[in-house]
Amino acid sequence: MSERADNAAENKKAQNEESRRLKRRAALYLAVGAVLIIAGLCVMRYKGEEDKINSPKSAQLYAMDAPCTIKMYGDGDISAVKNCITRLDGLLNAYDENSEVYKLNEFSAWELSEDTKALTEQSLQLCEKYGEVDPTMGRVIDLWDINGENPKVPAQEDIDFALETVGTENVRIDGKSCTLLNGAKLDFGASGKGFALDKVKE
Repeated sequence: MSERADNAAENKKAQNEESRRLKRRAALYLAVGAVLIIAGLCVMRYKGEEDKINSPKSAQLYAMDAPCTIKMYGDGDISAVKNCITRLDGLLNAYDENSEVYKLNEFSAWELSEDTKALTEQSLQLCEKYGEVDPTMGRVIDLWDINGENPKVPAQEDIDFALETVGTENVRIDGKSCTLLNGAKLDFGASGKGFALDKVKE
């Protein structure tokens, strides 16, 4: 009788031990499963952010006498960038009759906005320092009629005559007012595009 009781107790003990082992194993599996789920969610989130970064928003427009393509990575507002470039083009385009630069060239004197004045002053300073890009080359550029229906190579005598209007000394700025002397005409070209990029960056 005692032997049978001992066997029963031994079996009970073995069952309890097996039960505890199964519970420990189940707990381990649950912990590992939770870690894998969290890791998977992190990977999915990272992948989503990576896709967002690697897939830029884009927009196209024609501004400053050139086709422009805008690509933006991240969460920025691409319409704000487009509007900034369009606004500056409306001020600085020498061939837009409504722009400040066109009116300045047409009347040889005009009151400038803050942006147009800033670009004019910067362009004059850069030209005086480096001499590479002169904003007063407008009349020389016009001879090629690049934006017209009949582009051409002008005669040398016409080029020589137009060059007489070129020079930073032909631009006077007094407060917001700008005056062009000696028949000078402004065309910012690459300087205008660079200025627009700086403004977009701001």
